[in-house]
Amino acid sequence: MSRKWLAGLLCLCGSAIELIAAATDTVPRIVCQAPSFDFGALFSTQTLEHAFVLGNDGTRELIISNVRACCGATAKVNDTRIPPGSTTKLTVRMTLAGREGAMKKSIYIASNDPRQPFYQLNISGVVTNQTRSGRLEIPRPAIEPSDLVVTPPVIQLTTMPEQKEPVTRCVAVRSRQGKCFAINKLTFPDPAATTVISAVGTNGYLIRINNIQPLPELDGTKFILSVVHCETNRLEVPIHVAPSQ
Repeated sequence: MSRKWLAGLLCLCGSAIELIAAATDTVPRIVCQAPSFDFGALFSTQTLEHAFVLGNDGTRELIISNVRACCGATAKVNDTRIPPGSTTKLTVRMTLAGREGAMKKSIYIASNDPRQPFYQLNISGVVTNQTRSGRLEIPRPAIEPSDLVVTPPVIQLTTMPEQKEPVTRCVAVRSRQGKCFAINKLTFPDPAATTVISAVGTNGYLIRINNIQPLPELDGTKFILSVVHCETNRLEVPIHVAPSQ
Protein backbone atom coordinates (compact mmCIF):
# COMPACT_ATOMS: atom_id res chain seq x y z
CA MET A 1 0.00 0.00 0.00
CA SER A 2 1.60 3.29 -1.12
CA ARG A 3 1.84 6.27 1.17
CA LYS A 4 -0.01 8.47 -1.34
CA TRP A 5 -2.93 6.04 -1.49
CA LEU A 6 -3.09 5.85 2.32
CA ALA A 7 -2.94 9.62 2.62
CA GLY A 8 -5.80 9.96 0.11
CA LEU A 9 -7.91 7.41 2.04
CA LEU A 10 -7.38 9.26 5.32
CA CYS A 11 -8.36 12.53 3.66
CA LEU A 12 -11.60 10.99 2.33
CA CYS A 13 -12.42 9.56 5.77
CA GLY A 14 -11.83 12.93 7.40
CA SER A 15 -14.12 14.65 4.90
CA ALA A 16 -16.85 12.06 5.49
CA ILE A 17 -16.66 12.57 9.26
CA GLU A 18 -16.93 16.33 8.82
CA LEU A 19 -19.99 15.91 6.60
CA ILE A 20 -21.65 13.60 9.14
CA ALA A 21 -20.91 16.04 11.97
CA ALA A 22 -22.29 18.94 9.95
CA ALA A 23 -25.46 17.00 9.15
CA THR A 24 -25.87 16.06 12.81
CA ASP A 25 -25.53 19.68 13.92
CA THR A 26 -28.14 20.89 11.42
CA VAL A 27 -31.15 20.08 13.57
CA PRO A 28 -33.86 22.04 15.41
CA ARG A 29 -33.71 22.38 19.21
CA ILE A 30 -36.90 23.15 21.12
CA VAL A 31 -36.33 25.20 24.29
CA CYS A 32 -38.38 26.97 26.94
CA GLN A 33 -36.75 29.19 29.57
CA ALA A 34 -39.53 28.44 32.07
CA PRO A 35 -41.02 25.00 31.26
CA SER A 36 -42.71 24.79 34.68
CA PHE A 37 -45.31 27.29 35.94
CA ASP A 38 -46.61 27.45 39.52
CA PHE A 39 -49.80 29.50 39.72
CA GLY A 40 -49.84 29.50 43.52
CA ALA A 41 -53.44 29.39 44.82
CA LEU A 42 -56.57 30.15 42.78
CA PHE A 43 -60.31 29.92 43.39
CA SER A 44 -62.21 27.01 41.84
CA THR A 45 -64.42 29.65 40.20
CA GLN A 46 -61.51 31.09 38.25
CA THR A 47 -59.97 30.18 34.90
CA LEU A 48 -56.23 29.58 34.66
CA GLU A 49 -54.43 31.03 31.65
CA HIS A 50 -50.67 31.06 31.05
CA ALA A 51 -48.45 31.60 28.02
CA PHE A 52 -45.23 29.61 27.66
CA VAL A 53 -42.54 31.05 25.38
CA LEU A 54 -41.06 28.39 23.09
CA GLY A 55 -37.88 28.90 21.12
CA ASN A 56 -35.72 27.20 18.52
CA ASP A 57 -32.10 27.02 19.64
CA GLY A 58 -31.07 24.86 16.68
CA THR A 59 -29.89 25.53 13.13
CA ARG A 60 -32.92 24.14 11.29
CA GLU A 61 -36.60 25.10 11.26
CA LEU A 62 -38.54 23.66 14.20
CA ILE A 63 -41.89 22.16 13.19
CA ILE A 64 -44.52 21.54 15.87
CA SER A 65 -46.77 18.74 14.67
CA ASN A 66 -49.03 18.30 17.70
CA VAL A 67 -49.77 19.72 21.16
CA ARG A 68 -51.49 17.46 23.69
CA ALA A 69 -52.95 19.23 26.72
CA CYS A 70 -54.05 17.62 29.98
CA CYS A 71 -57.67 16.77 30.69
CA GLY A 72 -59.86 19.87 30.95
CA ALA A 73 -57.31 22.20 29.36
CA THR A 74 -56.76 23.67 25.92
CA ALA A 75 -53.39 24.61 24.43
CA LYS A 76 -52.85 26.77 21.37
CA VAL A 77 -49.51 27.61 19.77
CA ASN A 78 -49.22 30.81 17.72
CA ASP A 79 -46.78 29.39 15.15
CA THR A 80 -46.15 25.76 14.27
CA ARG A 81 -43.02 26.55 12.24
CA ILE A 82 -40.27 28.35 14.17
CA PRO A 83 -37.09 29.46 12.35
CA PRO A 84 -33.70 29.15 14.13
CA GLY A 85 -33.29 31.81 16.80
CA SER A 86 -37.00 32.68 16.85
CA THR A 87 -39.72 32.22 19.48
CA THR A 88 -43.47 31.74 19.67
CA LYS A 89 -46.10 31.53 22.40
CA LEU A 90 -48.11 28.52 23.54
CA THR A 91 -51.16 29.57 25.57
CA VAL A 92 -52.74 27.12 28.01
CA ARG A 93 -56.26 27.74 29.32
CA MET A 94 -58.02 25.65 31.97
CA THR A 95 -61.25 26.06 33.90
CA LEU A 96 -60.83 25.14 37.56
CA ALA A 97 -64.47 24.32 38.30
CA GLY A 98 -64.82 21.02 40.14
CA ARG A 99 -61.15 20.93 41.14
CA GLU A 100 -59.77 21.20 44.65
CA GLY A 101 -56.39 20.76 46.31
CA ALA A 102 -52.92 20.43 44.87
CA MET A 103 -52.83 20.08 41.11
CA LYS A 104 -50.06 19.08 38.68
CA LYS A 105 -50.70 18.91 34.96
CA SER A 106 -48.49 18.41 31.92
CA ILE A 107 -48.58 19.52 28.28
CA TYR A 108 -46.68 17.57 25.62
CA ILE A 109 -45.37 19.10 22.40
CA ALA A 110 -44.52 16.85 19.44
CA SER A 111 -41.93 18.29 17.06
CA ASN A 112 -39.10 17.38 14.69
CA ASP A 113 -36.45 17.91 17.38
CA PRO A 114 -34.63 14.54 17.33
CA ARG A 115 -33.30 15.04 20.86
CA GLN A 116 -36.68 15.82 22.44
CA PRO A 117 -39.46 14.68 20.09
CA PHE A 118 -42.00 15.03 22.92
CA TYR A 119 -41.22 18.14 24.97
CA GLN A 120 -42.96 18.45 28.34
CA LEU A 121 -44.34 21.57 30.04
CA ASN A 122 -45.69 21.53 33.60
CA ILE A 123 -48.34 23.50 35.49
CA SER A 124 -48.83 23.19 39.25
CA GLY A 125 -50.59 24.96 42.10
CA VAL A 126 -53.46 24.68 44.55
CA VAL A 127 -57.16 25.12 43.78
CA THR A 128 -59.24 26.34 46.71
CA ASN A 129 -62.93 26.93 47.40
CA GLN A 130 -64.41 30.38 47.93
CA THR A 131 -66.51 31.04 51.03
CA ARG A 132 -69.49 33.39 51.17
CA SER A 133 -67.24 36.07 52.65
CA GLY A 134 -65.05 35.86 49.56
CA ARG A 135 -62.02 34.53 51.43
CA LEU A 136 -59.96 31.54 50.43
CA GLU A 137 -61.02 28.32 52.09
CA ILE A 138 -57.78 26.38 52.43
CA PRO A 139 -58.27 22.61 52.81
CA ARG A 140 -56.98 20.95 55.96
CA PRO A 141 -53.25 20.09 55.90
CA ALA A 142 -52.73 16.89 53.95
CA ILE A 143 -49.10 16.38 54.91
CA GLU A 144 -47.01 16.43 58.08
CA PRO A 145 -43.84 18.58 58.18
CA SER A 146 -41.76 15.50 59.03
CA ASP A 147 -42.94 13.87 55.80
CA LEU A 148 -41.10 16.44 53.67
CA VAL A 149 -37.49 15.68 52.80
CA VAL A 150 -35.13 18.49 51.73
CA THR A 151 -31.92 17.59 49.89
CA PRO A 152 -29.37 18.87 50.70
CA PRO A 153 -30.47 19.83 54.23
CA VAL A 154 -27.97 22.73 54.23
CA ILE A 155 -26.97 24.98 51.33
CA GLN A 156 -23.17 25.05 51.37
CA LEU A 157 -21.31 28.05 49.92
CA THR A 158 -17.65 29.01 49.87
CA THR A 159 -16.31 32.56 49.81
CA MET A 160 -13.94 33.03 46.90
CA PRO A 161 -12.35 36.51 46.90
CA GLU A 162 -10.96 36.05 43.42
CA GLN A 163 -14.22 34.65 42.04
CA LYS A 164 -16.43 37.30 40.45
CA GLU A 165 -18.96 35.00 38.84
CA PRO A 166 -22.07 34.04 40.89
CA VAL A 167 -22.81 30.41 41.68
CA THR A 168 -25.84 28.11 41.39
CA ARG A 169 -27.24 25.65 43.90
CA CYS A 170 -30.11 23.13 43.65
CA VAL A 171 -32.53 22.01 46.37
CA ALA A 172 -34.92 19.08 46.04
CA VAL A 173 -38.10 18.68 48.14
CA ARG A 174 -40.22 15.54 48.18
CA SER A 175 -42.83 13.73 50.25
CA ARG A 176 -41.73 10.45 51.84
CA GLN A 177 -45.24 9.03 51.49
CA GLY A 178 -45.89 10.38 48.01
CA LYS A 179 -48.49 12.92 49.12
CA CYS A 180 -49.30 16.01 47.08
CA PHE A 181 -48.22 19.45 48.26
CA ALA A 182 -47.46 22.79 46.64
CA ILE A 183 -44.75 25.43 47.02
CA ASN A 184 -46.18 28.86 46.26
CA LYS A 185 -43.37 31.19 47.35
CA LEU A 186 -39.57 31.09 47.56
CA THR A 187 -37.52 33.59 49.57
CA PHE A 188 -33.74 33.61 49.26
CA PRO A 189 -31.78 36.14 51.39
CA ASP A 190 -29.66 37.31 48.46
CA PRO A 191 -31.94 39.74 46.54
CA ALA A 192 -29.87 39.29 43.36
CA ALA A 193 -30.54 35.54 43.28
CA THR A 194 -33.26 34.08 41.06
CA THR A 195 -35.14 30.81 41.53
CA VAL A 196 -36.62 28.34 39.07
CA ILE A 197 -38.92 25.58 40.37
CA SER A 198 -39.82 22.42 38.46
CA ALA A 199 -42.17 19.61 39.40
CA VAL A 200 -40.54 16.19 39.78
CA GLY A 201 -43.08 13.41 39.37
CA THR A 202 -46.24 13.93 41.40
CA ASN A 203 -44.77 14.42 44.88
CA GLY A 204 -41.68 16.58 44.61
CA TYR A 205 -39.98 19.71 43.33
CA LEU A 206 -36.52 20.68 42.16
CA ILE A 207 -35.53 24.28 42.90
CA ARG A 208 -32.61 25.85 41.07
CA ILE A 209 -31.15 28.97 42.73
CA ASN A 210 -29.15 31.05 40.26
CA ASN A 211 -26.94 34.13 40.55
CA ILE A 212 -25.90 33.58 44.18
CA GLN A 213 -23.09 35.80 45.46
CA PRO A 214 -21.35 33.67 48.16
CA LEU A 215 -20.79 36.53 50.60
CA PRO A 216 -20.01 36.04 54.32
CA GLU A 217 -23.23 37.91 55.19
CA LEU A 218 -25.27 34.94 53.98
CA ASP A 219 -23.81 32.63 56.63
CA GLY A 220 -26.48 31.70 59.16
CA THR A 221 -29.39 32.92 57.04
CA LYS A 222 -32.14 30.66 55.67
CA PHE A 223 -33.80 29.84 52.37
CA ILE A 224 -37.58 29.98 53.04
CA LEU A 225 -40.08 27.82 51.14
CA SER A 226 -43.78 28.60 51.66
CA VAL A 227 -45.70 25.32 51.49
CA VAL A 228 -49.43 24.78 50.95
CA HIS A 229 -51.08 21.72 52.55
CA CYS A 230 -48.47 21.50 55.31
CA GLU A 231 -49.07 22.26 59.00
CA THR A 232 -46.04 24.56 59.34
CA ASN A 233 -46.75 26.35 56.01
CA ARG A 234 -43.01 26.85 55.54
CA LEU A 235 -39.69 25.05 55.29
CA GLU A 236 -36.36 26.59 56.27
CA VAL A 237 -33.11 25.51 54.65
CA PRO A 238 -30.02 26.81 56.51
CA ILE A 239 -27.25 28.49 54.53
CA HIS A 240 -23.60 27.98 55.52
CA VAL A 241 -20.81 30.05 54.01
CA ALA A 242 -17.29 28.72 54.63
CA PRO A 243 -14.11 30.68 53.92
CA SER A 244 -11.95 29.47 51.05
CA GLN A 245 -8.96 27.36 52.03
